Amino acid sequence: MTRNRLTTIIVTVTSLCMSATLATAQTKEKKIVDVPPADKLDPLTLQWAVRASVAQGVAWLTNRAAADDNGWIVPPNRTSRVVGHTNRVYRYSEQPTPLYEYENYTVYKRLPGADSQSARTLKPVTMRRVKRIIDPTGGPTRLVHDPNGPIVREVRVPIYERTGPDSWPYGRVGLNAMSLYALLKAGVSDEEPEMFNLAYGLSTFVEDFGVPDTTWDTAWLTAALSLWPDESAKKAARACASKLLDGQILDPPARGLWGPACVNVPLLAAAYIHEQNLSDLQTKAKLFAQKKSTSKPRLDAAINAENDLLHFQTDMKRIATLAMAFDQIDSFSIRLGDANSAEVIIGGLPHYIFNQNSADLESTALALFALRIASETGTLPTETWRPKMDGAVGVPPAEKTEAILARTANAIKNLQLRTGDWTESNIHQPVTAFDKMAQMIPGVPVNAGSFGKLFSAQTQLATLQGYASLANIGQIVGFERALGRFRGNFGAGLVAARKAITALPDRTSNKDVGGRAIPTEAYFFAGAACDAPGTRRREEFNSWMRMAYELASTQHTNGSWTAQANSWLFPTSFKARMDALPKLDRSKPAQIMDRSAAHVRANWTNPGSVNAYYAPDRQVIMTAQALLSLTSGAHPMFLSASLSDKPINSTMPDVVLRELSASTKVDWLYARADLTKDDLLLDISAPAMFLNGTADKLSDPDTRKRLSEYVRSGGIVIAFANTISDAELSLIKALPDLMIASCEEQGQLRNIAEDNALLGELAGRLRRPLNAVIRGNGRLAALFLQLAERGIPNESVFTPSEAAKIITVVLERSLDSSLLSPAYAHKLDDLGNPLELLQTSLQLLKAPPQKLEPPPPADPPPAAATPPAKQTTPAPKAAVTPRPPSPPPPPPTPRPPAADEVW
Repeated sequence: MTRNRLTTIIVTVTSLCMSATLATAQTKEKKIVDVPPADKLDPLTLQWAVRASVAQGVAWLTNRAAADDNGWIVPPNRTSRVVGHTNRVYRYSEQPTPLYEYENYTVYKRLPGADSQSARTLKPVTMRRVKRIIDPTGGPTRLVHDPNGPIVREVRVPIYERTGPDSWPYGRVGLNAMSLYALLKAGVSDEEPEMFNLAYGLSTFVEDFGVPDTTWDTAWLTAALSLWPDESAKKAARACASKLLDGQILDPPARGLWGPACVNVPLLAAAYIHEQNLSDLQTKAKLFAQKKSTSKPRLDAAINAENDLLHFQTDMKRIATLAMAFDQIDSFSIRLGDANSAEVIIGGLPHYIFNQNSADLESTALALFALRIASETGTLPTETWRPKMDGAVGVPPAEKTEAILARTANAIKNLQLRTGDWTESNIHQPVTAFDKMAQMIPGVPVNAGSFGKLFSAQTQLATLQGYASLANIGQIVGFERALGRFRGNFGAGLVAARKAITALPDRTSNKDVGGRAIPTEAYFFAGAACDAPGTRRREEFNSWMRMAYELASTQHTNGSWTAQANSWLFPTSFKARMDALPKLDRSKPAQIMDRSAAHVRANWTNPGSVNAYYAPDRQVIMTAQALLSLTSGAHPMFLSASLSDKPINSTMPDVVLRELSASTKVDWLYARADLTKDDLLLDISAPAMFLNGTADKLSDPDTRKRLSEYVRSGGIVIAFANTISDAELSLIKALPDLMIASCEEQGQLRNIAEDNALLGELAGRLRRPLNAVIRGNGRLAALFLQLAERGIPNESVFTPSEAAKIITVVLERSLDSSLLSPAYAHKLDDLGNPLELLQTSLQLLKAPPQKLEPPPPADPPPAAATPPAKQTTPAPKAAVTPRPPSPPPPPPTPRPPAADEVW
């Protein structure tokens, strides 16, 4: 082969290789975050990183609260008051203005009464508005500021101080409540000053000004105040939960869903009509008393009529905090309170509730999440609140909570796609409940033909929200009931949701994720898909590890999270309406907003005002959501294992961990481990393992070695078996020798039925033996329980409920107190500085060291011979199930339930 020939071949091969490399580089998109595969992540190191990350996030949020005089993490805008005046010199120039033609029209406004104690009632007021422009420059000239203008004027200008009422833009109350909830879930004590100030501020806000009319604020208030231990906060949480239930939309096509506004429209319409009737009665009684001012009965009747009106207007504010704003209910700035009491400025509703309503999956999922928290903490009412409205017509009856949730389950079922996914489900529809007040309310009745179908994107977040909605309903009403009619929807939704959480860490673009905070909002809702429905078993541990790695590795050094996301706190249905509905055209100054058609006020307002009103604090949103995602894995999981060819299912881990969670305020989880192979879960340093099965599998040396290493590393084995199965009992009889040999110091098989250190108040009250292996240092290594439908005195046989209570107490008294504390999630004790620990852990996770095989024990645990099983009389198999929720029996309702209100 000649040299030129060889050179040609080399050049050709090199060119082909470069082309292939370039083609690969062009077709393979770069991941946003390089998240290693789950089998490359060391679980224990990742847990260090998670706890360090949580500690950093907790410090950042609490420092924000400490820096504000009133303890707010996201403070309101402090408005200014005029405290004086001064003179200044300005230059002006003249500018022509249009010549308008005006017309008069009548509206109803709330006008004050005769004195400050009288009720403000709706009265007709004549107003003037522009009808058309006659001449764009034919009007009078006006002076405008011009640094180079020829006209000089000395003018009197006000001096301001920031002592005015606080102004709360959209969602800001909810951001503080979300932060409080995240800090509580991270284990921050309610005795910390920052926590107390924040919780006190939120509960006082509800007490002084009422429950907000927006779903975002009300949902997060419900969740946060439900967790707070103070009774006044619980009272506020119950009011929030009731209003949240009442905020569900009743009319199709959005029936069963929630939208950005959380107001019972039919109830508000009936309340306005009843208010007008009370106002008429008050006016007549007052006039009647004036005709004979010496008549005490007439004066009393006038006073009673005035008090009835004032009392009902107070109740109206519980129906809708902004009820007194009337047709300005969608304004960006509404003042609540008066000069004689606390004042506050809050923003109005995202839509004009008198003739239109909107719904979306985002609001629905958040509402259901908050209702689940209320259910778990006992603040969820069985039915909604109703004011006293004697003689009123058209008042909707109080709603049963179960009927509300059944409607939602049916609505979510109908929105699910064939693939099991969901879209944003943005819906916009007309409201007719106020049509009887058409003479008083502008824009009523509305043109129903002006409403169209809104665009709804199919995103990963929407799928996760859809499945989380079903899962939260199941948690509230019980999964057995929920799965009865919606089993197929649960199954398809779970498959689609797990597909989404598997793909999220490997995404190459954020465009399909969805949400206002990427990816933390999706990871917040992803928790439901990681767990088996209706249990505390984490099935998608690998996916959770990869999501946790991304969150920990993208945290800023100051402890917060932030990323490129939407610039505004727009609900998806609000943004879809802004995109679809008419907007102000600056080239057509005579064009005005049509109140009688589908519209959105933000499209007719200065964009700067809209952006300021809906501008979120993304750092707070993302930090709170990230903390909520990470804290679900900050405590080590428990394990369950079954030494059997076919795993023996048991609800014992769920029952025990549910009781343990209630007593420790930690959301304990467990995962199924496989002792017959090198399972990644065996490296998570689980505090205890629930074990059942048969002795046959225990004869395998590798299985014995793994189980022995788990005990030697400090783990506790909780072994249990049904007495009706000789095969299961064989494991209980074969295990003690292995457990004793596995103890680092000399272990002993002991009856601990009288042991006060392990059983506390149960010591001496069991009336039967309770066998356990105790380490040489006195700590528990293994506990053995035989289960039967009835406990047998003088034998080691317990009912499932007795066994669950015993296991819970033993674990509480055997595990380290710091591990059982909620604060374990963020208190690192002797692990050092959080930032340094996080950085070190991430370095180890990116390049994990080679694991060394531990040396075999000097004396391998011998395989114990299985003694012949004792013949027992078969007993009926116990059906061990977790305690179901026990709702009170529903009283008779005035109307039969609709088809979508029945489970």
